[in-house]
Amino acid sequence: ALNDIDGAYFILDVVKKLYSEGFQFKDILILYRRSRHITPYKEIFNKTGTKINIKTIHGSKGLESRVVFLVGLTSEGFPYVWEDTRIIQVIKKTNLLKKEEEERRTFYVAMTRAKEKLFLISEKSNQSEYCDDIPEEFKKVEVSKREFSEEMLSKVLKETYDMVQVGKS
Repeated sequence: ALNDIDGAYFILDVVKKLYSEGFQFKDILILYRRSRHITPYKEIFNKTGTKINIKTIHGSKGLESRVVFLVGLTSEGFPYVWEDTRIIQVIKKTNLLKKEEEERRTFYVAMTRAKEKLFLISEKSNQSEYCDDIPEEFKKVEVSKREFSEEMLSKVLKETYDMVQVGKS
């Protein structure tokens, strides 16, 4: 995907196709690691009136679904070993190797929720190293064909863009 907005539209397109093939709400699950990864997706789903089952990876333990979308697979998003605040890191030494292993287990848990189809949603040229670890024979890479649009700007970039547009008038 170009970014999270593009990823959300990709998921919408796939979900519409799955619904037309007979899949139901209970058959499709979107998983995420942190709130900041799912917020843009929820905004697009709400805007389009699309109902999709969304859970954290930890909240999905013990669940399975026919189709799973895993979002937030960027180099800054997964693995994320710097979750502890700087203050906690000073007080309690952080074992980065242990945190990396925990992140890898979490990624594995997410992937094993899928019974039939698994979609790993990442950003073009910014994917998680975990995506690189998957053998090529198990990958089918789809690159977005969407053109970058104003809608894909983050809130901060949108505000900046609007200020520039006002300055041009």
